[in-house]
Amino acid sequence: MKSILTVLLLPFVVQTVIGQQKAIDSLQRELALTKNDTLRLVLYSNLNTAYNEINPDSALYYGQEYLRMSQQLSYKINEAEALAKLSYPLMIVGNHAKALTLLFKALKIVERKHNQQNIPPPYYLQMLCFIQISDYKNKPHLQDNFQQHTLGVIHLYVGLAYLFYDDEKQIEHYLKAEKIAKLINSEDLLITAYLLLGCSNKYQANNIDSSMIYLQKSRDLALNTGQVKHLGLGYLFMSYYYHKNDTMNVNWII
Repeated sequence: MKSILTVLLLPFVVQTVIGQQKAIDSLQRELALTKNDTLRLVLYSNLNTAYNEINPDSALYYGQEYLRMSQQLSYKINEAEALAKLSYPLMIVGNHAKALTLLFKALKIVERKHNQQNIPPPYYLQMLCFIQISDYKNKPHLQDNFQQHTLGVIHLYVGLAYLFYDDEKQIEHYLKAEKIAKLINSEDLLITAYLLLGCSNKYQANNIDSSMIYLQKSRDLALNTGQVKHLGLGYLFMSYYYHKNDTMNVNWII
């Protein structure tokens, strides 16, 4: 089984690393040229994301810079997101306790009532990795939705942080993210919530049918909305489960 998963995973990982390095080079060139603080904030956030899977130390550095710039510009919702994004490289190196501490702090910030003027203008919001203006059907409320979207993203991170500790809490936070995604019509957030629910410990171990339903929902929504960036990992897990259960059905994959 491990050899099958390795064969499935290796091309995906290699392609991801190559693609991420190209993105990193482009982001760093832009960062070196700009003197716009709001654009620097966006670039710090995106560099943190780009480094997450390939260099946790660099991800932490750019996450800290994103946090510093958010505080400097008094962008409280971005500050909460920065704390959440700092949690992920900590999870990668196994420090889930510290990650959860940052995430609970982020939740306290983002759940407060904030002045909606103290967030980046829409032009910059669409450049952040976890938000697309096309996600929202009700565009006049984009800035208000940004706070809700960030709350949903933080719930996804909290679910990830519970990966090795509490299966029920993991599901609880993924479901909260799913609910928020539906409330604000965020396709990007909903695709990710479905994917993580499908990959959750509880459904993998005890309810393979529910796992596959969520993975299929994630795949279908990604295909229907053109957000194919989410398909790779979804296909990986779907293929893994078909091999695991010896029930390959090509209609799920196509």
